[in-house]
Amino acid sequence: MDDDTPVWPGAGIVLPVNVYRTDPVYPELARRARIQGAVVVEATIDRQGNVVDTRLVRNLSLGCGEAVVEALRSWKYRPATRDGKPVSIILTVTVTFRLAGTE
Repeated sequence: MDDDTPVWPGAGIVLPVNVYRTDPVYPELARRARIQGAVVVEATIDRQGNVVDTRLVRNLSLGCGEAVVEALRSWKYRPATRDGKPVSIILTVTVTFRLAGTE
């Protein structure tokens, strides 16, 4: 297998650890429309710990998915490893949008 081919989490893989994260901006239209819920993204994290590709798996309307993807591009991870060596990995990331004052 090519070292740059992303792997899925599984046996022998030490998962990446998020070391830098910015929260997505809650889109104003979504906030006004009282849209809440989870956005799910498959993120490819390279051997340097950078998010290099994203795929929306579950989106909310009014720009929420795009806001998550934009935020993810700035996130930094301690890379996943296999046998002590960094590997690219595909990780599922869930971000929940919740209006202030709601539980």
